Amino acid sequence: MKHLRQNIRKILAEKNKRRPRKPRQHQNSPNHEDLFTDENPEGTIPGLKFATVKDAEASVNKIKKSGKAHNHKTQAAIAMEQRAKSMGKKSAAGVFRKFINQQKKKTAAKNEIRQYVRSILIEKIQAEDFEDVMQTAQLAHLGQKRRDGTDYIMHPVAVQAITKRHYPENFAAQILALLHDAIEDGPSADLSEEELRQMIRGSITDPRDLEQIEIALDVMTHDKSAVPNYEDYLANVFSNPLASIVKISDLIHNLSHNPSERQIIKYRTALENVSIPGNIASSHIDELMNILEK
Repeated sequence: MKHLRQNIRKILAEKNKRRPRKPRQHQNSPNHEDLFTDENPEGTIPGLKFATVKDAEASVNKIKKSGKAHNHKTQAAIAMEQRAKSMGKKSAAGVFRKFINQQKKKTAAKNEIRQYVRSILIEKIQAEDFEDVMQTAQLAHLGQKRRDGTDYIMHPVAVQAITKRHYPENFAAQILALLHDAIEDGPSADLSEEELRQMIRGSITDPRDLEQIEIALDVMTHDKSAVPNYEDYLANVFSNPLASIVKISDLIHNLSHNPSERQIIKYRTALENVSIPGNIASSHIDELMNILEK
């Protein structure tokens, strides 16, 4: 199933661009989409004329009935319009332009349908990724408890909910929120860090999202032996746009879920000395500051 979703992603990522004919590429090659001309009678639509309006109208009908692909028909009409214009046949050129505009409307409608289908497929893929990542996070925090005795997995779930509230379209940030403590707290005798990383890689379909998430996850993973000062750690996290979003959500949940006095002082002091980056939504900052001011 994962491979199928990856293949769908690759198909969706393909741009619908014309492939131009390359130097020394055979004119009959299927690897380019240049307009067929009289050099290639097999692809040319025969009998197209532009001397009069009637000729142009007859030519448009021939183009319509040619059986050629939509883009080919449009290109043929554009070529005829250009030829008519170059010969001063403005009325004939107008006939071709009218057909070209009709083709454009059809193209726009097709693109709209493609976008709709694409959005449905992406939504489906993201929902499946979210489910996979949730299972990975649950395994990473299996048996772990928070200080108040609740299951640890409730913390990343809450951080994800906060992130989604402020960034509903940021799928990568929501995924990172679920995983933000996985590498720091997840490895155990039964599950190594490398095994966790492999599971994470297998849970995220889009390679662009995966790359961003892995970089941000490494930034968020606090190696206290290497960076003992919390303010230095926070400044590094805030240097990454994705990590900074999730870190603010993390702070919000930690400060609103039975924080110790030590935690409150640590976070407040750090935020006084480390500037919150500009990519953080004002509503997100407001929620954090409201908690700190209580």
